Amino acid sequence: MKQFYILLTSLICLSCNLKAVTIQKLKQEQGLSNNYVVGIMQDRQGILWIATRSGLNRFNGHEFRVFNKEEGNSINSDELNAVYADPKDDRIWIATSRCGLSVFDCRSFKFTNYVNEPGNAFSLAYNGPTDIKGDSKGNLWIATYNGGIDYFDKQSRKFIHYNRSNVKGLSSNMVWSISDDHHGNLYVAHESDGISVLSIKKRIARNFRHNPKDPMSLPDNTVPCVFIDSHKNVWIGTANGLALFNPHLEKFIVFRNNPHKANTLSNNFISSLGETRDGKLLIGTVLGGLNILDL
Repeated sequence: MKQFYILLTSLICLSCNLKAVTIQKLKQEQGLSNNYVVGIMQDRQGILWIATRSGLNRFNGHEFRVFNKEEGNSINSDELNAVYADPKDDRIWIATSRCGLSVFDCRSFKFTNYVNEPGNAFSLAYNGPTDIKGDSKGNLWIATYNGGIDYFDKQSRKFIHYNRSNVKGLSSNMVWSISDDHHGNLYVAHESDGISVLSIKKRIARNFRHNPKDPMSLPDNTVPCVFIDSHKNVWIGTANGLALFNPHLEKFIVFRNNPHKANTLSNNFISSLGETRDGKLLIGTVLGGLNILDL
C-alpha cells in the first residue's frame, strides 16, 4: 500500500508539471530530410544527429546538413535504423537497415563500415543493426533485427554475441533497441515480444509484456526503442505510446497523443528516444516528426 501511495504521488506531481511543458517540432519544412525519424543524438560539440529513412541529418541549431549516398557520401545506406554519438572519441555510429554499421569521424569527415563476414565468429552478427548504445567502459552494445545483441570491444575490434542460444529467458532474437543501466542490466526492446531486462553477467533475461487488464503494464508489445536518461529514468517507446518504467515497482506510466491538446505527443508510434545535454528528452515518431520534452 505504501508503494501505491508513492507511485500515486509521483503521478500527480508529473501531471501538474506537464501542464507547463512546451514541445518544439522540427520537420521537413525546417529542412529535415524525412519526417520518419528513427534516431536522435547530440554530440560533445552540441550538434544534433538525426537518423531518418532518407539519410543522416546534422543539425547545428540553425540549419540541417544531410548525408546520403546520392550526394556522394560514403555512408553505406540512406535507409537508417539508429544513430549514436560516441562521447569518447567524437565518432558517430550509424545503424543502416540492411548494410551493417557506418561510422562517421567528426574530425576527418570520413566514414568507416562494418559488416557481417561469413566464417568470422567475431564479426557483426547480422547486417541489419537496429540500435547502438555505449557502456560504462566506452565499448558498444549493438541490437540487430534477427541476430540478437552484439557487444563491440573497441580495443580488440571483436563482436561478442548475446542471443537466445546463450541467454536464458531472452524472448526473441529480433531486437529493435537496447540500453545499458551501468548496473549490470541491459534493457532489450523486441520487435513484437515486449521488453526484456538482461543480466549481463548471468546471461539471464526477464520479459515484460502488455496486459490489457493492467493500465500500468507495457502499453504495447511492439517496442521500437528504450532509453535511460541522465537521471536514470527508463523510457520505453512503443507502437501505442511512451512509457516511463519503474524497475522497483515493475510498473509503467503511459503518455499518449491527445488531439485536443497541443502540447501532447504528435504521434503515439515512438520510433526513437534521446536526450540533449541540458536535460531535454528527444522523442522521434513515425510520421509525426521530432518532439522535444522539457520536464
